[in-house]
Amino acid sequence: EYNLVSQQSNITEVFPELTNIIPRDTELTELVIRPDQISFSGKTLRQSSLNTLITNVQLSDRFSNVSVDKIESNTTDEEGGYNFVIRANTRALDVKAQRVQEEETTNILDRTQGL
Repeated sequence: EYNLVSQQSNITEVFPELTNIIPRDTELTELVIRPDQISFSGKTLRQSSLNTLITNVQLSDRFSNVSVDKIESNTTDEEGGYNFVIRANTRALDVKAQRVQEEETTNILDRTQGL
């Protein structure tokens, strides 16, 4: 029962992080979330978007031990682009650290509202 609660908590923490780090022109075709690992595959139109995605996953506090399992040119679509598979370990942020990050984001937004 505890394991199920832990897993559900991890899922709800990982989705917002993925939303923030995936470039707009990137599409996920498969997503697997386990209590201690995430893996996803997809395609993106530009190499710069793929580079941004990989960097974002590596820099995220939510993920560690990032592994790029596959990168290949997408030859099946007319649009081209790249297919990829990425794996990473997940880690929970402690609640206090998460609140500090949220406060910092809010403070930055508060300071820029007058612009």
